[in-house]
Amino acid sequence: MSATTSLWQEHTAADGRVYYYNTQTRDSSWTKPDALLTPRERALAKIAWKEYETPDGRKYWHNKDTSESVWQMPGAYKTALQEAEEEEEAAAAAAAAAAEEEERRQAEVQNHRMLGQQGNSYQNGGLRFYSNPEESFIAMLKSHGIDYSWPWSRALREIVTDDRYTALSDAQSRKAAFDRFIENARKEAGDIAKETLARRQNDFLKVLEGMEAIKPYSRWKTIQPILVERTEYQSLDSEHAHAMFLDYVTKLRASEREAQAKLRDDGLELMREYFEQQVDSTIDIFTKWHDVRERMKHDTELRSEQKIVKGLNMLDILNVYEECMKQVESRFLDERKEAKRQQRSSARKNREEFIKLLEELLHDGKITAETRWMDIYPLTKGDSRFDNIVGQEGSGPLDLFWDTVEKINKDMRIKRDILLDVLADRHFQVTDKTTFEEFENVLVTDARAAEIEQSVHVSLFEKQRSRVLRKLEEDRHLEERRLRRRIDALRSVMRHLEPPMTGQSTWEEIRDRIKDTPEFLALDSEDNRKLAFEKQLVRVKEKEEGGSRERDRERDRDRDRDHKHPRS
Repeated sequence: MSATTSLWQEHTAADGRVYYYNTQTRDSSWTKPDALLTPRERALAKIAWKEYETPDGRKYWHNKDTSESVWQMPGAYKTALQEAEEEEEAAAAAAAAAAEEEERRQAEVQNHRMLGQQGNSYQNGGLRFYSNPEESFIAMLKSHGIDYSWPWSRALREIVTDDRYTALSDAQSRKAAFDRFIENARKEAGDIAKETLARRQNDFLKVLEGMEAIKPYSRWKTIQPILVERTEYQSLDSEHAHAMFLDYVTKLRASEREAQAKLRDDGLELMREYFEQQVDSTIDIFTKWHDVRERMKHDTELRSEQKIVKGLNMLDILNVYEECMKQVESRFLDERKEAKRQQRSSARKNREEFIKLLEELLHDGKITAETRWMDIYPLTKGDSRFDNIVGQEGSGPLDLFWDTVEKINKDMRIKRDILLDVLADRHFQVTDKTTFEEFENVLVTDARAAEIEQSVHVSLFEKQRSRVLRKLEEDRHLEERRLRRRIDALRSVMRHLEPPMTGQSTWEEIRDRIKDTPEFLALDSEDNRKLAFEKQLVRVKEKEEGGSRERDRERDRDRDRDHKHPRS
């Protein structure tokens, strides 16, 4: 074991990171010293490629110089691994060179073991042997100063010439014993380092806690000069002490924030209770923030809690007020919603009661398909069921009345269709001469009609007869218009006769002149033809008389002119 290697010790910091401490120079390093590097670590430290692993377990390699990343192992990385393996194999070969010397010592070791049966250990050539071969092997490792940082190849070069090396008969047993020794040594060193570090940390923390100069906003460059002479500070490396200081100050800040947060929470709760107490008395759905803020300025209760309220700004108080107003608005909307629900329920009940009133009138025969609202209104206006429904939202009394009439009409239409089917099956047609007795005698012969009340029979008969009469009247008017057009056409023929018709013309004379015209033939009645002549004759005489009068007026005008202006 080299002196340089034995000076370095591995330790674990409070945050779990491993660092290395030189017992001679008292230097600390987060990087593993070259003296402790294994051949593999030294080989890989010389190249730019580093091996990493993704969260899902896939390995990749990154070049710190070029920032390149690859999924396949680079050639330079493979070469470095091969060189490390060759170096370890060379160390193993050197150890194997002593194999022959080991065989020579086997006999002596066996003698030692036999002697060891008489006691736990014995001395031979200044070396202590134990009855347990592994204990002798472990004692050898300790005597050579081998610690947990040594790789097997390095230890092998150190102990291969020691007589106790052959205490274990084969290489596999020696390697296994070495691994157990290294594991135990590492654990013991770690425990000791942790205990020592924990004690030093605790001592330094007490120093920090006792310094009134340290505030949540203190900086290391200000505090370090005060600590530099304390042994508690000197027992730690400067980086570790700095880290502990930062952690301590961070906790002070957190404590200060917690205190401020608690003060703020208390203030918010106080304002929340204050606003809740004002609801219904001074705060309602229509309250303005400006009015509330003015009242707060003069509130004695808030003044008494000034220390708590001081931890809030006006925006905090406004936010609490808005939360309170949301609850007020929500309650207001719920109450209004409930009022509307009750109003709708009451309106529904009022409609149901009015419908019952209409059903009673329907049952009494006061409402039929022909009933009008003006007929039924006098029967309902004095009833409370009518008064309750007037003016409310939704369907009113008139709507419900027409719904009832429409229901009657719908039922009536269904029954009328049945009666019409009966009439069609009997090939019976209602005319203007048909009596109700004749109509009814046809219906009573069918069982379908017998199931329908008499009022429907009467209604259908009246509708059928009314339709027939209306059709006859329409036909009469149509025929009259057609006759008038034909008479006018024949008169037009008379107007255009040459020589023209005069006031002294006779029917016989004119008839002979027009008897072959289409207009004359279109009138199939001689009376209507003569009527056309008589109308046209009156017209001709009126025109002749009008012309005679006009001539008389002209002569009178001439006479007047002559009288006023006698001719020479």
